This record gives sequence, C-alpha cells and structure tokens, in this order.
Amino acid sequence: MTVHKHLATDMCEQVQPYYYDYLQNALQEVAHLKWVVEHIEQCACCRDRIKELKSCLDAIEQTPAALDPRLQAKNLQGHFGWLNQPVTCRVVKPYLALQALPELEVSIPTPITVHLNHCQDCRRDLETLCSLNLSPGQLRQWALSVTDDSQIPPDGGEPADRTDLPDILHQLARRPDSSVVTTVKMQAPSDTPGNDIPECYADWPFHIEVHNQQPAVHLLDMPAHKAAVLIARNTATTVGRYAVRFSKPLAAAAVIMLVFGLLLRTGTAGGVGLQNIYDAFSQAQVIHIIQDAPTSSAPVQEFWISRPANAMILQQKNVLSMVDLNREQRVIKIASGNVSSAPLAHNEIPYLSEMIYTGCGLLPFARIEDMPGASDWTCVTGHIENPALPNAEVYELVWSSENRAGGESLHKWRCYLDVPTNLPLRVEQYAFDDMVGDYELETTMTVTYADQKAYNAVEAQVTQTP
Repeated sequence: MTVHKHLATDMCEQVQPYYYDYLQNALQEVAHLKWVVEHIEQCACCRDRIKELKSCLDAIEQTPAALDPRLQAKNLQGHFGWLNQPVTCRVVKPYLALQALPELEVSIPTPITVHLNHCQDCRRDLETLCSLNLSPGQLRQWALSVTDDSQIPPDGGEPADRTDLPDILHQLARRPDSSVVTTVKMQAPSDTPGNDIPECYADWPFHIEVHNQQPAVHLLDMPAHKAAVLIARNTATTVGRYAVRFSKPLAAAAVIMLVFGLLLRTGTAGGVGLQNIYDAFSQAQVIHIIQDAPTSSAPVQEFWISRPANAMILQQKNVLSMVDLNREQRVIKIASGNVSSAPLAHNEIPYLSEMIYTGCGLLPFARIEDMPGASDWTCVTGHIENPALPNAEVYELVWSSENRAGGESLHKWRCYLDVPTNLPLRVEQYAFDDMVGDYELETTMTVTYADQKAYNAVEAQVTQTP
C-alpha cells in the first residue's frame, strides 16, 4: 500500500548514526562506509529523516564558537552512556568537574544531570567546585583523581595544573556515596508524568527511577526541542575526513530518539497525539479489521489479529489464510473446504510480525519514527463527521513522499478515534489526485476489538475440514 512506501528497515537503523556525517559530506571518501552512502541514496525513508534533521539544525542557532564541539560530543556520549544503568555519586563525580566549566555544562536531562537533580550531596559538591574558581587544568586533575582517564574529555590542550589541589577537593573525592540511586530509561514522552516525576521531564522520552529519593531541584532549563537538536549536532561529529561513530551505541540511540521523538511527534494542542494512538493500539490484544475500497461493494479483505497467539487470519473472498508465527506455519482453506498447511519462509516472518503489530496497514507507518518530518497532524472534529460514529474524534495526518518519477506524492490518513481508549474505530487512507485537484479515497478500514474466544472461533473455521 502507498502508506508503507517509506518503512524503515534494519539497515536504516544501522545507518542512523551517520546521518549528521552524511549532511557534512564526510562519508564520500571513507572507503569502508560507502555502503552507508549507497543505502541513503536509495532509501526514501532515510532521506526523509535526513531532510528533517537538516531543517532542525538550520532552525537552531549555531553552537557558540568558543565551544569545541568534540569536547561537548564526548561529554554527552559519556552522559548518555549511562542510560538504563544505576547512577550513584561515584559515577557522577567525574562529570561534576565538567559541569563546573560553563563551556561544557549540560543543561538537559541526562542520566548524570537527573542524579544531580535528586542528590543534595552531589549538588553541594558542584557548588563547591564552582565557588573555588579552579582552572580547567585543576578541574581535570581532580576529575582524573576520582575516575579513569577514559571517561574524561580532553581539556582542549591546556596542561593540567601541577600545583597541589585544595584540601577540600580531596574531601570531595573521598565523600562516600549518598543513598540516592537514579536510573534513566528510554520511553515515549509522557503526557501526564507520574506524581513522583518532576514536570520538567514530561516532554522527554525518559522513564526515571529514583531510590531513596531526596527532594529534587530543577536544574534543567533548556527546552526539549532545542536540546534534541543540540545533542544531534554535538554527538555525531567528524574528525578530519574520517567519520567517527558513537563510542557507545546507546548514546546514538538516544540522539535519534530525541530528535525524531521530540521534534516530530508532537500532538495537536489540547488533543490526542499520534504517539498516544500508537501506544494504545500496541496494547490491543485481539483486533478485527474489515477493509473496503470505494470501487467494491463487498469487503476487499478481512483480518483477525491475535497478539497473544502471535497469529492472524486473512479472508479474501472465499479463501481463509491463517499465519501462526509461533509455529511458523501457514494454513489455507479454499472455497471447496480443502485445508492445506506449509511452513513459513524465513524471510516472511519479520514482515508478518510487522503486520500484526501495525494492524495490517491500519496505522500509517510501522513505527512512529518512520513518519517523514514534513507531516501535519490535525484534529478535524466538527469539520469531518461520520453518522455511524457520532462520538468519535477525528484526526488527520498529511505527509508527502517521493514518487517513482521523482516528483512528490501527497497522502492523508484520517482516523476516527474512541477518545476514552485512544483506539482507532475507522481509518480512511487517501492519495492526492493531481487531475482532480483533491484527495481521493483509496481504502477504508473499520475496526472492532474482541477477545481471544472470538479469535478462536474464526480459527476453528479455518482448520475445520468437511
């Protein structure tokens, strides 16, 4: 279907860390990375993502000239390298020296700054370091005394101060860990943060766990949308003509998720965001979909999906086909009633699994991060109505893609939403017709949500023989 033209592949995930390098033309002469350039030039999904990243970078003011981006890059890589891991005072101490330098201070939520927000002892240590007016060399020397050198970015060439450090710095180095342990995990941004999570984290794709929590202080003052771009620019850097990948894969994942999760996935003000729909639909267990086309008086296809069984059933005219991913088997029942079965081809399984997750094309993209940047998400309730769904709220997603002729194709995905559950009840897919000058309806999908018993009844029809 047209809406799945730009689905990401496993190769896209491998290429993502090189997007910034590609924008900087830093990959052309790197022999072992030619496959990256070739993939990007052939992949519409990656080109859409790179186009959006470029527009974001253009929209944000440049990094201050006084800041060597390589230093901030390595600093941020270190911060995000602690994703999904417990962070104690011992982990944070080396980064305190860097936080004391205005050029390297990080003012966004990271595993390190989140701990600072919640740990009074670490905040006091940082205040002490800032009050001593230490040189960068002294700060680096102290940082090296509390950790190994590999965690500390180079200080830009200034030699470490060889004079004795103040006694108070030795006391800070020997301070035992407080009782506060924090963990930052990646997740979709939350519209309603929990009572124990500060509001300052609401727009960030983080789940934060705090053990033996002390009163938190809000130290983070950079807007999420701006910080996402700053991270993207500063963590994907090049040295000379050789592209440098992230030293920590999790840091790369964090950057991509921040850029494509925070900048592109905002919902309509006061309404339901597209991420809310994806989240709700991912929790549905048994789904029944009837697909119609304006040119057909009968349903084109009918789907039953059971996520608990990891299986789905498709009916086209008088043929029933069941796919069981747990057994890696396909069962087909034709109009005469004859039933046959065959093993699934290995290369079919990822595609079929994706169909179960996306509802056989019900959602516009397999994953929300696959949505092109030049997209428009709008609530049209009151302007568009369906008498059969009087209480539904109606939303539209409009985006463009490159067609085979190299031109632009416009698409529209209209969703009638059950607001209490955020589940789609009806989806209409449109394509813009240049001859008509308007969007033309291509398919309609009507959705109901059932239980496993209902799915089992349909499965029995497939496997039952005359």
